[in-house]
Amino acid sequence: MDIHNHVLLGLISSWMGIVILYVGPETMIPFLSFLAAFFGVILMFWRRIMGLARKVFQFTRSKFEK
Repeated sequence: MDIHNHVLLGLISSWMGIVILYVGPETMIPFLSFLAAFFGVILMFWRRIMGLARKVFQFTRSKFEK
């Protein structure tokens, strides 16, 4: 390997170290809290969501069968 490849590999490895350090737990907590709240609401209303989906499916199925 020549010197250019060594320099390039060194820059890439140091850049990846910075990126890995940047994406730590404290940066992911707000995103994961949002996901937990979203899925919590989905689970609270799961029966109604599935009832609505069932009605839509039956409605579209009845329209295409005729």
